[in-house]
Amino acid sequence: KPVIKGIENVQDESTLFIGNHISGFDILILAYALKKRGLRFMAKKEFFDTKWKWFFEKCGAFPIDREKVDLEAVKTAVRLLKEKNDVVIFPEGTRSKTGELLEFKKGFSSIAKLGGVKITPFAITGKFKFRAHPTIEFGEAIDLKTLDIDKKEYDSYVEEKVKMLIKK
Repeated sequence: KPVIKGIENVQDESTLFIGNHISGFDILILAYALKKRGLRFMAKKEFFDTKWKWFFEKCGAFPIDREKVDLEAVKTAVRLLKEKNDVVIFPEGTRSKTGELLEFKKGFSSIAKLGGVKITPFAITGKFKFRAHPTIEFGEAIDLKTLDIDKKEYDSYVEEKVKMLIKK
């Protein structure tokens, strides 16, 4: 069982969840922490070219081509948000093998803006091994419309919030 912190920061409305990615179990921890929510995950397209495609689709994943600007994935994420689903993106683009936060890929804040939703940052820390209790912590929801910074800085601002959650 993971330790869940900051669950009071999770809004009732459709949300874009942005956080770090340290294990293949991250989606299970999110699903456990946010049960009863319609979570949809952006996942690399290679997962959908395997015999496990059914599993990823059952988990609510949809593909993104990480090699290019994938407008179809962006449109899918925006549509899902407008349909009142929650969307989860791991902007590092891959799992961190060291646990250190990798540089975020840019553009996820545009999805929140187009979908008309807030961003809730999260951080997963700890180990995924027998009798270990990894922690997931949710930060305060970020309404991009209220930020007094240049929109080019939105992604970096959210990345900093995730870093702060990891360092707690």
